[in-house]
Amino acid sequence: ILAAGFVGGHGTAAALGDAFAQQGWEEATSLAMTSATLGAILAIGVGLALIRKSANEGYANYISRFDELPEELRTGLIPEDKREWGGKDTVSAISIDPLVFHMALVVFVTMIGYYLSQFGESLYEGLAIPAFSLAFLVGLVLSLLLQAGDMDKYIDKSVMAKVSGSATDVLVAFGIASINLTVVAQNLVPFLILMAFGILFTYTFYRVVSQYYFQEQWFEKGIFTFGWITGAVAMGIALLRIVDPKLESGTLEDYGLAYIPIAPVEIALITFAPLFILNGQHWLFTVITIALSVAIIIFSYTRGWLHFKRNA
Repeated sequence: ILAAGFVGGHGTAAALGDAFAQQGWEEATSLAMTSATLGAILAIGVGLALIRKSANEGYANYISRFDELPEELRTGLIPEDKREWGGKDTVSAISIDPLVFHMALVVFVTMIGYYLSQFGESLYEGLAIPAFSLAFLVGLVLSLLLQAGDMDKYIDKSVMAKVSGSATDVLVAFGIASINLTVVAQNLVPFLILMAFGILFTYTFYRVVSQYYFQEQWFEKGIFTFGWITGAVAMGIALLRIVDPKLESGTLEDYGLAYIPIAPVEIALITFAPLFILNGQHWLFTVITIALSVAIIIFSYTRGWLHFKRNA
């Protein structure tokens, strides 16, 4: 619940909540959505406070002081002379509106993922693979097919990003509206303990682990990671653009490479974690994840990626 809400945001929270619900725990969705909502608030509130404090202390490489940031980065409102075009038309509006074309691709992938999930449930009783996981795989296959046919040039990344962002905004709104406060109240004490641990963990990751791993430009990479593991990737990018407006630190490039092995792990966790936990195998799941985490730390140390001498 904590990881789905914080790292994954409302989208992953919805997927994990649905997976738990299909296994009989209906309350999971409300708890996951509450976790995602609190994570987003934490990403914005604490993230901006960390940026202000660290920038004023001289840790930032691309801004001098928080108060000197451009108005659009501090208010979110872009002046007329700094506004940019939202994308290019890659298909003729006579045949189909370019925005509708890009939206249709998203709807198509989502629909196929949903019906594959339903088909799996009809074949095997008790098999509940989240539509989110299957849609991700369908989207990957579609992307490869478009590239193979040299058709990907008709997909505008800016327009697709806006479709994705709009879908996320709608998901967040509906996710918050779907929270059952009675369920949250009934689980308030363990939920507050979980959130307190999440806040401590994310701050430790930013202030300590980031300096061990990201020796150069640790602040930019650390604040992006903080935004990511509290309020999803979009929050991480938002915080990064405040401290690195021109994206000169290479943080997003590093993230793009890192996400290649992360993606299948994330899909596997969303798919199999509910099965392990609700079938009494929670300790086995815990041991496996901790063992893999330790293995990653040891491997990164032997490769020279982890330094136990922190930057000041």
